[in-house]
Amino acid sequence: MALMDATTLASGHARRSQCSLAAQLSRRFFIALLFVMPSGLPLSLFGVPAYQSDQIQIVIIAPLVGVRALQLLQRRWLDRWESTIMVFLLYCYFVSFISNSFFIPQPPDGWLPGLVLLVPLLLLFALDAFKITVKEVIDGLLIAALFAAMLVNVDRVSPIAGLDSYLHTAIHDPSLRRIVVMHNEMGFAFVILVARLLNMRTLGGALLYLAALALLSGPLFVVSETRLVIAAAVIGCMLYALLVYRSTVKALVLSVLAVIAAGLSPLIFGKYIDYAMAMGDLGDDPSVRFRAIEILHFGQLFDQTAGFGFGLMSLSPNKPNILTDALFRDAALYGAPDYWLSLVDIRIYGALYQFGYVGFVLVLGLTLIVAYRLWWCSREVAYTRRDDVGAVAATVVAFMLSPLPMNLFTAENTVTIGGMLWFLTARASREVRALRQAPP
Repeated sequence: MALMDATTLASGHARRSQCSLAAQLSRRFFIALLFVMPSGLPLSLFGVPAYQSDQIQIVIIAPLVGVRALQLLQRRWLDRWESTIMVFLLYCYFVSFISNSFFIPQPPDGWLPGLVLLVPLLLLFALDAFKITVKEVIDGLLIAALFAAMLVNVDRVSPIAGLDSYLHTAIHDPSLRRIVVMHNEMGFAFVILVARLLNMRTLGGALLYLAALALLSGPLFVVSETRLVIAAAVIGCMLYALLVYRSTVKALVLSVLAVIAAGLSPLIFGKYIDYAMAMGDLGDDPSVRFRAIEILHFGQLFDQTAGFGFGLMSLSPNKPNILTDALFRDAALYGAPDYWLSLVDIRIYGALYQFGYVGFVLVLGLTLIVAYRLWWCSREVAYTRRDDVGAVAATVVAFMLSPLPMNLFTAENTVTIGGMLWFLTARASREVRALRQAPP
């Protein structure tokens, strides 16, 4: 009887362990899904347009926000993290209403659908509903970035038809099949993986992270040719190593890494160096020239709003407005009929033109809060996720140290990253505060 009881207990414990592991993995894969859907993955592999994937993501987020809203009915007020992001979102909606009603008038169905584009900013509420942790978000980001990297690596060997929509003209090597997908997420993931590698104490763990970095490096540094992201990844690693990384042998580790990086640089960055030397003047770069055209184009539209911004609008080609004209028609005016004019390309300028001077300052303020608070959390030695959040903080700063600083909070391609980062900042701050208030 005793043997049977022991066997039953052991079997029950094993089942609970399996269920617990499955639950942990499912939460991380859910976060990964939220990261990949705005890019169109994985549905684009089956021929589903990216915009439909984006809409499905919003449909997923909205009910979760509703669940959290019901939970918050027990409270009288929102906390500072919740109230800050709500004020920002409401301001963006206010600008959209005023501008589309008075400055650049159009029917409600021409701009109201555009309001859903900023729903991912409410991820703080959606993820709080299920008590998602910092580690789960970081792991989900890594899963998402490595999944995209794996697809790009497979595509290099055997082209995947479902990735054709991500095909761009290669600047440095016209023969290269240049697939650009989730490059911003890859930039964040690269710095996080380097941080984890530096803090790994076991050979098996170190080999695992080296393999992950190898998987990521080709798509990020060779295939994407996205110089702003590549620079951010490199600068982010440097900032993390100098300002966050702690070790008794820090100087030795960084010296060895510097030697390795110097040896690998010609292989990884050789074509970029050769291109820069051959180009001479930055104004000769076609990407720089076209971004200048986009800044001029949207700047002229911004001038019609007296500095207030033109706000959100529907991006459906069936709803003609200044943004859909730019995406589907206006590029032909500048001799590029097969291209498009996009606020995504001009990054932080997009925040200024869409939401005016006030919106621009708010976006910079939110970015500063994210970078500073995550760095502040990384200073708590007892915090187990200090290196993860420190790596994220370093990457945010690196993306801002750019000729075109990143727009994390209003750009269509980065608003999910912004919503995730705001949640990450709030959650990490709460975890560190709880740690400091815990009795010794």
